[in-house]
Amino acid sequence: MNGLYCGGLYLQQFGYLMINAKRQIAVNYLPFFVGVGFVVGFESVVLLLDCLLLE
Repeated sequence: MNGLYCGGLYLQQFGYLMINAKRQIAVNYLPFFVGVGFVVGFESVVLLLDCLLLE
C-alpha cells in the first residue's frame, strides 16, 4: 500500500513537471511562432495587394 502511494505521488509530481515543462516551452516559443505567423500573413497581404493593383 505504501509503495503504491509513493508511486502515485511520484507519478503525480512527474506529470506536473511535464505539464510545467510543456507550458514553459510554449511560452518560450510563442513569440517565435507569432513572429513567423505575422511575417507570413504580411507577405500574403502584400502579394494579394500586388495582384489587385497589377490588374
